[in-house]
Amino acid sequence: MTNFTSTLTELHLTNINLGPTLSQNFPPMPKLELLDLSKNGIYLLGSKILHHLPNLKTLILKENMVSTLAPSFFEQNTKLEYLDLSKNKFSALPDHCMKYLRKLKVFNISYNILTSPSLMLGFQQTKNLQVIDYSQNKFHYFAPDTFLFSDQWNRGIGRHINLSYCNIKNIYPKVFENFPDLVSLSLSGNPLILRENLTLLLANIQNSSSLKKLDLSFLNYPTITSAFADLQQITIKELDLSGNKIDSIEAISLQYLSTLHIFKVNRNKLKTLNGLVRLGNLRYLDISYNQINKLHIDYVKTFFKMEHFIGHHNKLLTVSREELLEWKGLRYLDISHNKLEMLNLPMVSSLETLYVSHNKLRSLLFPVGTMALKTIDASNNKLTSMVPFQFSGMQHIHLVNYSCNDITMIHEQTFKGYTPKKIDLSGNKITKLDHYGWEFATEVYLRNNPLKKISIQAFYHMFSLEILDLGHNKIKEIVPGTFKHLKNLTTLLLSDNDFGSNTDFGRVFNPLLQLKHLDLSANALTVLNNASLKKNPNLKSIYLTFNNLTKISPAMFSAIAKLERIDFSLNPYVCDCSLLPLRDWLRKTSAELHNVHVKRAYACNNPPSRKGINIWDFEVENFECHKNLLYLIIFGSFTIFVVVSITILAIARYIHEKCKQRRIAKNFKMLNRYTIDWVQSRDQINPLLTENLKKKSPSVCKEEQPKLKDKLPQENPTEAEQVKKENGKENIYVNCQELQQMRQNMQSKINRRAMTPDPYSGTKYNSNVHNHRRHSFAGNNGENYERSWQYGRRAHGIPDDRSLTQWRNQNQNRSSASMYHIYPDFGYSTLPTRYPTYVDSWPNRYSKKISDSVLVHRPYQGYQYLQQYPYYLPQYNRHLARSHLRRNVPMRRSATAQWL
Repeated sequence: MTNFTSTLTELHLTNINLGPTLSQNFPPMPKLELLDLSKNGIYLLGSKILHHLPNLKTLILKENMVSTLAPSFFEQNTKLEYLDLSKNKFSALPDHCMKYLRKLKVFNISYNILTSPSLMLGFQQTKNLQVIDYSQNKFHYFAPDTFLFSDQWNRGIGRHINLSYCNIKNIYPKVFENFPDLVSLSLSGNPLILRENLTLLLANIQNSSSLKKLDLSFLNYPTITSAFADLQQITIKELDLSGNKIDSIEAISLQYLSTLHIFKVNRNKLKTLNGLVRLGNLRYLDISYNQINKLHIDYVKTFFKMEHFIGHHNKLLTVSREELLEWKGLRYLDISHNKLEMLNLPMVSSLETLYVSHNKLRSLLFPVGTMALKTIDASNNKLTSMVPFQFSGMQHIHLVNYSCNDITMIHEQTFKGYTPKKIDLSGNKITKLDHYGWEFATEVYLRNNPLKKISIQAFYHMFSLEILDLGHNKIKEIVPGTFKHLKNLTTLLLSDNDFGSNTDFGRVFNPLLQLKHLDLSANALTVLNNASLKKNPNLKSIYLTFNNLTKISPAMFSAIAKLERIDFSLNPYVCDCSLLPLRDWLRKTSAELHNVHVKRAYACNNPPSRKGINIWDFEVENFECHKNLLYLIIFGSFTIFVVVSITILAIARYIHEKCKQRRIAKNFKMLNRYTIDWVQSRDQINPLLTENLKKKSPSVCKEEQPKLKDKLPQENPTEAEQVKKENGKENIYVNCQELQQMRQNMQSKINRRAMTPDPYSGTKYNSNVHNHRRHSFAGNNGENYERSWQYGRRAHGIPDDRSLTQWRNQNQNRSSASMYHIYPDFGYSTLPTRYPTYVDSWPNRYSKKISDSVLVHRPYQGYQYLQQYPYYLPQYNRHLARSHLRRNVPMRRSATAQWL
């Protein structure tokens, strides 16, 4: 911090609310020369706050509320030269503190509430004071001692006093008599000064040889010129009498003002210049805002030294070539806002600035030759064309303003020779733009024309062009390549045209590598390509207001690193998912957003639910911007649900089938040799055993148990049901009464089945064969068996002339000679209930051999032949089993399986 303050030369602390009291001393800043404390609302200043600023030269305290300064306020600031206390609340001039300001040159106490202008004792030391500005205060009277101590001031220093707009009513006539070296005095804006008082004052100051400038404007004194009639010794060079309602000037009134160089009589009611004939040394004449209709040659000849003539807002009808030719040294000519219809300029080689705007000119001709013209303003006239080589002799020409005319045709060599740097052709009637020889122009303004077509050669070789304004035209298209030579173009204004969205701005703007400012406002644009500004990395400001853009992609600005200002206001934004990138970009960009405080400038237009919300404030709902993802989730979930459901069902079906197969396998029971022998001897209970075998284990009557003692393993059964485990199975003994009832029910069921007629032989057989159930016998004799064989033969394709024995003998070469094949839809035949059977063995290829006398069944593989009895068990063919599984036909347990 110390290093910083030790080298600081200027410190500006404006408008930071340091007030109302500033009492803390500034730190030592030995090199500080300027301190600005304006606009801080300061009421009171500490007496020593500036004591550590010994080299301070400029102090600005304007626009505060200070009313007094401490006597020692400037004690350590003896080098102060400029003090500005304007626009404060001083009612009296600071006195004691001024004695330290020996080098003070400018003292500004304007816009306070001073009631007296008197310089007190403290100002005796301000010997180098040059400017005192009392303007805009409220004192009415100048006493004789107002400048009493000024006689101690240094001589040879020109001094200026400004007393304008102080509501002065009376001034002591000799108040400036002893004021040293008074150069300029302004009494402007004090219309309450009495005429006699003013005349006496002028009479007293005429002897002041140092007085050069006198401002008596806006005193509301129509005959003020008469006050100069007797001032023979006055030598002033500048006199301002503007705003006094003067309607005429007598030549005699100004006869002693021959030394006058600058004379301002603007804003009066003059109709002629005849009173100025004695002012032969005039160099600057301002007669604007009068009613003069003609410049007489006789008067003009008097001003042969004229350099600066201002005659705008008069009623001039003509200005002849001869009149202007008299002013050979003329440099500035302003005759705008008159009624001129033609102007033929003479060869005035010194003329630099010409203003002829707001006339009725139909022709503006320049002489052939070299002229010093730099600026020509011929705007707001009725010019219709521009001739070839119009500015060829103007080697210093800088600005040509021909705007707001009726120009329809520009010759292709109009700007040949010396091309103006700035060309303004706005507001004309140009419909087609070609090349007009303006290669060296730096600024071209063609705004507000009915321009529709731009030639691809229009800007050929204009490498120096920096600003191009084509706004407010009717351009629908710019051909790519039109701007290919504008390598240094920095500002392009294309607002208010009819481009629409068909123009490929990317190709049009590609050559503009130095472009910094682009205006595409009011073009009815609906969309902008992201590549439109890809080749314009130096852009600083972009204006896209008043278009039909519903969305703007921030990707368009991705190549712009120095963007400072943007204006997207007043577009019909659709605040949906497509606008989210712009919303997020606006929230984090450092670029200034223009019109951000204008209500609804950046409001959403659609959807209706978001209408009126600023585009950087709107929010979207869940999945609103990811509908495809939502649909994917829904359909994906549904698909997964279906797949999982099918999988579960398939697994369930598989488990069900497995369980079913296990249940089928469990239904095939194994009986040992002793149990089978007992069953063979007890054939009357076969039907009951068949029924019991459907359960988990066969049931045996408790009363018949003693008959099995020698066959069954020796155990001690209890009175209740006894479970005997053999080969992993259980034999359950049941009540004999229930067993007898079950036998009777089974016998009745078998008898009913036997009454169904055989469709082939007419005999009765089991009708469940047609219902795809297993065939069973109805009796215990050979006749029933023979019927069963006849039916089985017909059902399974065995020839009628074959006997059972023949058919059996012919199949001895099969794997089991006593097995025959049967179709799965008819099931298996059933052994006669009177013949219990044994299974000899089970092939080793299917299962290990359990026992020679164990009855075993494997699903889908059939049963082994029982060698002891010549009866037949069905063999389920392996090929048919596969076919059966393919058709998904459920397998049914055969009666044999149920019995076994």
